[in-house]
Amino acid sequence: MMRKRFLWKLRDSEIILGDRTLLVGILNVTPDSFSDGGRYQDPDRAYARALELEALGADILDIGAESTRPGSERISESEEIRRLIPVLKKLRGKLSIPISVDTYKSGVAARALDLGVAIINDPSGLTFDPQLAKVVAQAGAGLVLNHMRGTPETWARLPSLKNPTSAVCGDLAASVHRATRFHVDRARLVVDPGLGFGKRKEENSRLIAELPELSKELDLPVMVGPSRKSFLRQETDIETTFATAAAVAASILRGAHLVRVHDVKEMLAVIRVADQILMAQPEKIFEEPAPYRKVPSREPLRVKGRKASPREQSPAEPAQAVPPRPVVAPVTKTAAPAGPAMKVLKVPRAQKKAAPSLETTSEVVETAEASTRAAQSEKSEKEERAVPSGGWGPVRRPSVPTSAGLQTGPDSTYEDRSAEAKETSIASEEAPVSES
Repeated sequence: MMRKRFLWKLRDSEIILGDRTLLVGILNVTPDSFSDGGRYQDPDRAYARALELEALGADILDIGAESTRPGSERISESEEIRRLIPVLKKLRGKLSIPISVDTYKSGVAARALDLGVAIINDPSGLTFDPQLAKVVAQAGAGLVLNHMRGTPETWARLPSLKNPTSAVCGDLAASVHRATRFHVDRARLVVDPGLGFGKRKEENSRLIAELPELSKELDLPVMVGPSRKSFLRQETDIETTFATAAAVAASILRGAHLVRVHDVKEMLAVIRVADQILMAQPEKIFEEPAPYRKVPSREPLRVKGRKASPREQSPAEPAQAVPPRPVVAPVTKTAAPAGPAMKVLKVPRAQKKAAPSLETTSEVVETAEASTRAAQSEKSEKEERAVPSGGWGPVRRPSVPTSAGLQTGPDSTYEDRSAEAKETSIASEEAPVSES
């Protein structure tokens, strides 16, 4: 499948999404993050790491000052500002890539936007502080809406989801509605299904597999953050990195526009290969409608070698007018020349067979008796033709016509020879017998 292209509008720039996957590098300035907590808490170390991530190939830098690991506790707005603002001040004007801040507090977002931040990444999807959308709209910044179930303190007690994709689509649609209600332009929005945010292992895998449905339903670019999540955790760190690489590749092949990762250098190679595979796939001409919304009208499809059918044409485009049929002069029927009248034969309908008459029955009986007599006569004649040992036998001769116009065949000859044999036998009996 081919990703849909979007133009993501930020504060001072625009980014084309879809031609290649954008890599969002993660920088946590927290003491308790599940992956790199405490490593970049110092502003100078955080500044150096930010420059390093850009040099390694990150397209966007995402900075977080509050941990959202499972079981973590919420911190105050002032504490988050204390951790974040020094780093932003050092980075202002030092990077050529946009900076994103991971926060759900409108007050923190306002301070970050004042320091040149271009994107706000809300992990709660505007459920904790909807006023954050108003701050983003006033600054004209980009906004990432992440899906979260409950809070990190309650994730372990949440029930499973029967249909995670449908639930996430519904919740993110509500988040998009909240953002647009505060006049945030849809061209500034990106959605994130929130892998690991209150979801079980099999639910996260299903969300990755069904990313196309999420993108079609919301019609927005998608960002995915599988990096080092608990559902990918392996026995060693290197194995967890490989598991993250597999999830990143799968997400890209399922249509993700951005991936949010910690290991920028390693994941950059994964992204390049996955993008090559994705771009090598043939583009689909026919696109299936989204299962959750009514498909808007589209331009008429242009299929090579075939004319688009009326079903494929856009409702806004009128169908081609059918040319009028040519006017043909009516045919004048001429009367047939007079001739002899034809007699019409009426064929009667099939009638029920009548019962045979007595005359017909007697004829049938006579015919049957004649056949029987002929068969018996033929049988007797065959027996008489048998030649006894040492005796006489029939002499065959050609048939000759008789006075009655009939021909006598071998059978009549056989009868004549039989008569002569009888006379000879009588004469022999009358002759005297000589004594020896």
